[in-house]
Amino acid sequence: GVGTLFGLWKAWRLDESPLKRTAQIFFILTWFLPFQHARFSAEALSGAVFFTAVAVIAIEQDKPYRLLSWLLSGFLLGISFQFRYQVGFLIVGLLAWILIRKNPGSRRLSHLFIGLFLALGVGALADHWLYGEWSLTPWNFFRVNLIEGKAAQFGVSPWWDYFRLLFLNLFLPPLSLAYLYLFFVGLGSKRAEPLLWSIVPFFVVHCLIGHKELRFLYPLASAFPLVLVLAAEEAGAKSNVVTRWISGKIFSIISIFLLLLYSLKPARLIEVTNKKLALISIQDSLCIYSDATPAHYQHGIPTEFTRIRNAKYFVLPDGLNVQGCRKVLFWRGVSQAGQVERRFPGSRLLHKPVPEFLLRFNFNGWLNRVQYVELWELP
Repeated sequence: GVGTLFGLWKAWRLDESPLKRTAQIFFILTWFLPFQHARFSAEALSGAVFFTAVAVIAIEQDKPYRLLSWLLSGFLLGISFQFRYQVGFLIVGLLAWILIRKNPGSRRLSHLFIGLFLALGVGALADHWLYGEWSLTPWNFFRVNLIEGKAAQFGVSPWWDYFRLLFLNLFLPPLSLAYLYLFFVGLGSKRAEPLLWSIVPFFVVHCLIGHKELRFLYPLASAFPLVLVLAAEEAGAKSNVVTRWISGKIFSIISIFLLLLYSLKPARLIEVTNKKLALISIQDSLCIYSDATPAHYQHGIPTEFTRIRNAKYFVLPDGLNVQGCRKVLFWRGVSQAGQVERRFPGSRLLHKPVPEFLLRFNFNGWLNRVQYVELWELP
């Protein structure tokens, strides 16, 4: 992640920018980048590798022909596709920009595509090794998720839902509107052409696909600070010093707050509960009860990495007569006063994943939508 940001910084010559200090603030204080790059995820890796390839191509714009650079760029594009197939839309947009706007010549293009197909070949060999047979994995992914509609089984949303998700999660609402506005202004900058050609088709296609999750946009995270810098360059001539100073201070203060907050909180509340369950299981054999689906299921799918090996899982009302284990209720959502005690007389609270005072701010039941889970001991 750091290497990607450094590459973009050099490629766009931000050392020479009149807004160098502003650029440093955006690159250092964009709050979600440490969160993205510290997590092992296909989305984060694919985006980092893709924009590293973009940086290598951009650096070469005014330099003599170099075989290694274009070969490396193509290889990185292919590897980013192997990490996450949806990045193919970013790659198609970038290739269109190279062919239509950059006109690099046949020799450079040939080296770019050699590197690209070399990476795709490495991916095909890896698939054969791991699956034990030849498989066209990208096509299978496309066929199952889109043609056969597997992805839609996890829920569908209207085309505009990514705007809602970005508004709620990109920055502190309603200031996230300014963040989004700056992003689109930056994409419209002349210096953002390769980013514009890449990001727009990627975003539009994701808007058209019914199943939407914010993580599907994570590949774009590495480009965010650069686009904000380009927006600041565009706005710089149209704003006065006082406006820029106030805007910079607001951005810095909120970003530092979010950086500290997300450095201390777990990625998901449910992991706090799973850790507590694992600690309890060290001392006792557990019987774990839950409504609807077993406790180690998420979105209707068993997650074996959260399953406690020496525990027995039951869906209520099954298993309440089992003896010889410590009985723990896995209660999904915030329990109302006396709700669990009335259903299971003699039960007692073992764990809540957030401090008690936060429960007073459960407006519109938001805690129930972030995988909030309580643990209760049953008699």
